[in-house]
Amino acid sequence: LDDVSYNGIRVQTWIVTHFGRHFRTAPSLADVRRNVEVAARAAEVAGARVLCLGALNKAETLNGGGRGLLPVLSSDRETCVVHGNHLTAAAV
Repeated sequence: LDDVSYNGIRVQTWIVTHFGRHFRTAPSLADVRRNVEVAARAAEVAGARVLCLGALNKAETLNGGGRGLLPVLSSDRETCVVHGNHLTAAAV
């Protein structure tokens, strides 16, 4: 966990560690999906305003580029889920 402040804005980096081999089989992919969902819910509960996915955590086969996380989060969420590309993160 990285926890830094930029001009009074708190920024944290959480890592859900998986390797390429975890994305090859359905059972492993289900474990990865579950871990990303748990991390997303934890971020929401912690009050995260923006959740940026990155690298393989935004794979279409995993969660549809983040769309698959929306049903996992509360319907009245204040957490925005973004794809994680640098331009997307900068726009938020």
